[in-house]
Amino acid sequence: MPVLRTDVCVVTFNRISVDARNFNFIRTFLDLGLSVITISLKDRTAHLPFIDEKFFPLFLNISEHHNTLLRLREFIQMGLRLANSISARYVLASDVYSLPIAKKIQKRSKAKLIYDSREIYSALASLEDEPTKQRLLTAFEKHYVKTVDNIIVTGELDREVIGERFPNKPIAIIKNYPSNIKITEPVDYRAKYKLPPDSIIILYQGKLLMWRGIERITSALKFNSRLYFVIVGDGEGKSLLYMDSLLYGINVAKRVIFAGEVPYFELANWTAGADIGAALIESITLSYKLALPNKLFEYCKAGIPVIASDLPAIRAVFERYPFGKVIDPDIRPIELASILLELYDNKDEYSKETEIAAAEFSWENQIQTIRELLV
Repeated sequence: MPVLRTDVCVVTFNRISVDARNFNFIRTFLDLGLSVITISLKDRTAHLPFIDEKFFPLFLNISEHHNTLLRLREFIQMGLRLANSISARYVLASDVYSLPIAKKIQKRSKAKLIYDSREIYSALASLEDEPTKQRLLTAFEKHYVKTVDNIIVTGELDREVIGERFPNKPIAIIKNYPSNIKITEPVDYRAKYKLPPDSIIILYQGKLLMWRGIERITSALKFNSRLYFVIVGDGEGKSLLYMDSLLYGINVAKRVIFAGEVPYFELANWTAGADIGAALIESITLSYKLALPNKLFEYCKAGIPVIASDLPAIRAVFERYPFGKVIDPDIRPIELASILLELYDNKDEYSKETEIAAAEFSWENQIQTIRELLV
């Protein structure tokens, strides 16, 4: 295979079309006039609207039937083979799992390696009950970060933690702000799913995992029949979450709608069609405790009030811009239902706050920081 030369190579153990952060990085690189090669999981090209001759995606066709560890091994093996044919000026490892591939590209082309530490990988919620795997992943990250030139994190609290772990590495903050994608036609959930005219649409968007507050919203539905819960996304927790909804009775289960995955460039219309956005995270690990999820800012950009967990980074946002309510993650379902109704009844007032906050919560406001990484 001939050598593929590019300005930036983005490596990710994910699909770009449903990964807001990668999507925005790639679009920014292209807007800056840089050529971009991506190494990612298999995707639909139609879901990647980067109409640019400088964009060249490479997809790794990895079996969806394997468990995560086998899929990761296959991803690294296939990616390392591809790395032999890529020469880049900059390499962005968009997660810890991409570091071996990114390092190889860095070494063969003397590229600048940027590591996007989008989570506290030494304290993942998914590995809370698997300490051996967590220790291995922590050691894996420590080994590969040695050759990294710059680290990116998603917030100030993350920078403190990562700075203690890797004190000699420069760290930049790029928050999970949404890009200025226009809302053209908000989804009419009542028409699409034949819901009652007075229904109240609660939205969760993102990966379907446990400890993301999805079960807690479901449990609140039984206290008011007007509440409907739309879940936009997919993930390994889907079947468990569906069974969880059945535990609260058929009446509740019928009001939980699994809408499936939506490409990122279409997501804003789905967000804007809801009445309330949910960003409830349980602080079971340090990674979750310090979370500042992109859905928080996407809801704000779409002009809908938000119910979110009272965690340090999230609380700091609401102290400046009260466009919703922060609650105790252990709130009782009946109290949660009451707060959801209060948010709905006063959503016009909260929407005024979203207009003010949305001016700051824009990916485009961070482009200068990204430019400074590419030197």
